[in-house]
Amino acid sequence: MYRFDMELPEGIVWTTHISGKGKEYRIGRLPDAGSKGEDRTAKDATGGKFSRAPFGIDVNWPVANTTSWQGTQSDVQTIAGITQYALYQTTNPLYPYILWFTNTEHYDYFFYDQTGDSYQVDTWRDGSHWVQYNSAKPTILFIKGA
Repeated sequence: MYRFDMELPEGIVWTTHISGKGKEYRIGRLPDAGSKGEDRTAKDATGGKFSRAPFGIDVNWPVANTTSWQGTQSDVQTIAGITQYALYQTTNPLYPYILWFTNTEHYDYFFYDQTGDSYQVDTWRDGSHWVQYNSAKPTILFIKGA
């Protein structure tokens, strides 16, 4: 399998989280992804953009031999609001896989790999988000959103 050390955008803020099965993983966001509380609450209360219907959708996102963007199927774009992704292996021994995705809707996403482990990413803005994780079977098979 190929390993990449793709140059990521400058300024990504990384935070450590615990997966559904108790393993550490990291989420990367750009600094302008900030104001979670006020913006989301205000729009939820008025039925704005954040009052999206919960969903669950099957996908098949294997680790690629490239860092190039992969377009998502039309149902993933329509239902999940994810337009593209890149899933690749790096040389980082703690978090050897990176899922980089672009969203157009603000969801609290849960990405499930082949082991059944899940990685939660609460998106507060449109654009790029990153998940660094470690898995024996890193292919993403299911996405849930709330």
